[in-house]
Amino acid sequence: FDDGPSPTFTPQLLQLLAKYQAKASFFITGEQAAKFPSILKLTAKQGHTIGNHLYSHQRIEPMSLEALILNLRRTHQLILELTGRPPHFFRPPDGYYDEKIVQAAASLDYQVVIWTWSQDTRDWSKIPADKIANQVIKHAQPGDIILMHDQGGDRTNTIDALKIILPTLKEKGYQFVTLEEMVNDG
Repeated sequence: FDDGPSPTFTPQLLQLLAKYQAKASFFITGEQAAKFPSILKLTAKQGHTIGNHLYSHQRIEPMSLEALILNLRRTHQLILELTGRPPHFFRPPDGYYDEKIVQAAASLDYQVVIWTWSQDTRDWSKIPADKIANQVIKHAQPGDIILMHDQGGDRTNTIDALKIILPTLKEKGYQFVTLEEMVNDG
């Protein structure tokens, strides 16, 4: 989940994930975490991975390497202070990826994580929940990283899609794990 935490939608997601014993990874912006620290703390306490998504959701292309590193460090420090754990993953906004991203991530010993290209739900574009769910279920493969959002507008469609996705894929034998679990298990 990208762009949170959200005071409205992140708690709903956490309840839904708990209902299905599912774990997830949340790529948060420092700006949102600073506004809603208790939600970030709860997310981490429930065993979800917290990743860095910059301080504010901004375009990386015009940023210098130094500015990007400072932005990452600012969010890194905030996550560490609020959760007691340093983040190990970075997802660049919009999936933008170049050598500057690699260098900035390496400066903090981060792994850069995008998503499985067939699993971009585009939930931010007000696609109906059933269409999101059908796309995810139809294309599901072991190891997929599904991109969804918990901030940036009305995420009711995301919540409703997960109400279909989680039980359906669980019934098919899928497990929902954090990025740390995926990396450690190979």
